[in-house]
Amino acid sequence: MSMKLIIGLFSCFSVYSQQIVYKLYVKNQCSNKIELSDLYQLEKDKEKFYPDSSGTIILSEKGIYKLISIETEESHEIKIESFVNSDTLTKPLITIFVNTADLFLKPNNKANRNKARLFHAARYSICDVLCNGLVKDYYSNGNLRIAGTFENGIAVGDLKEYYENGNLRNFQCTENFQN
Repeated sequence: MSMKLIIGLFSCFSVYSQQIVYKLYVKNQCSNKIELSDLYQLEKDKEKFYPDSSGTIILSEKGIYKLISIETEESHEIKIESFVNSDTLTKPLITIFVNTADLFLKPNNKANRNKARLFHAARYSICDVLCNGLVKDYYSNGNLRIAGTFENGIAVGDLKEYYENGNLRNFQCTENFQN
């Protein structure tokens, strides 16, 4: 009887000890703090794994996984080969805010059209300060993420956004509507 108990306890311990833990951390470039992320997922063989409320994913096997980080807009192939695993990515320096509130201006003249465009224009900031001048931001791998010229947080002239692999994702030429 005691042998069955020992085998049962060993089996429970073996199953529990084979859990593989993964955590993703992100570095905030404004504060230089490293924070635990819960805005990511892992994928393997078309199966998706999501973090629990503590930001941890429990896996049943080691191997190659695809890491998709929503917070950093990045995806990487990672190798899980130990029981406790983690990675650290860098949060984008530039944040984008789009005002979606209604603006009650009738676009019946050029001044009102320009005010409406300014009101709804995407605003770009770095560490809660509106971007001004030529600004660039980079992915964790060193590739360019975004490059553009800004006035009071609004893109003026050419604005280029890139995929993580360096290919151009979006190009827009904007006008200065402040006049």
